[in-house]
Amino acid sequence: MKIIVKLIFLPILVSSSLLAIAEEQGSSKIDTITEKPRISILYTTDTNGYVKPCGCGGHKAGGLARRATFIRDYVNENKNTLIVDSGGLAYIEKQTALILDAMKHMGYDTVGIADIDARLGDNFFALANKYGVLVLDARPNQPSSVRPYIVKEVGGFKVGVISFGSILPQSSSNANKMALLKSRYKAFSEARKSCDLLVLLDQAGVATEDWLTRNSERLGSPDLVIGTSSRGIYMASRNIGKTVIAPVTVQAKSIGVVKIYGTDKANLKITAELIDLVEKIPEDPDILELIAQHERDYQNK
Repeated sequence: MKIIVKLIFLPILVSSSLLAIAEEQGSSKIDTITEKPRISILYTTDTNGYVKPCGCGGHKAGGLARRATFIRDYVNENKNTLIVDSGGLAYIEKQTALILDAMKHMGYDTVGIADIDARLGDNFFALANKYGVLVLDARPNQPSSVRPYIVKEVGGFKVGVISFGSILPQSSSNANKMALLKSRYKAFSEARKSCDLLVLLDQAGVATEDWLTRNSERLGSPDLVIGTSSRGIYMASRNIGKTVIAPVTVQAKSIGVVKIYGTDKANLKITAELIDLVEKIPEDPDILELIAQHERDYQNK
């Protein structure tokens, strides 16, 4: 599959109102591809408990309510869209519950696991079940509700999503490492063979340049890797061989947009960019109320 990565450094938003915001910000580099993508993937990572705008540097960008507005408007115009999160929701259980509930309302297809999620243990999986969010992780001996990968029909393509979640240090014995490797490789091989386009949620940081190079012939390559800001912040996409490495950042200030163009499954064109959730994007009132309700419920306990 031939992959062309198009780097876009300034935001492009989807609805007319959001596009106007981008233009007001002084955006001069607008995506020259005027056709709609055949498939889109909206992605987030490392929310780290920032359910509201962090206020960093005096700005109020980001937050779940602005994210919800962007997702709603984008999906309204681009029906063939997957929504994923690589993991890293929050450090404490009450925020994890709130974020999972919001993800359900936003229509997320799946979420991976970061170390801060894994520290919650079975409570993380219980919360995901409660709010109806599918968790992916290719580790062995996971709860029955957790799947190593999924394959969905989107825009006439089979799109696979697999997760290499973070593991805690106490799970890193030699025996555990060998079982982990076998489980991940088996799941990856199955997923790669089952889909036209494969997305790897990589909180574990497995998909290094060395790993992708060594395993591309034996296992095949993922078409897209969505990693974690804990292993480096990348504001623009890059490619390693046939694989696009999506840009990632922190504090829920941005949302990632991957656009896939073309009809030939062996010659797709993929772009990946981060879009800032700027202050002028309106906050979704339903998500604001959901946040307030969770806060009231917690105070009343």
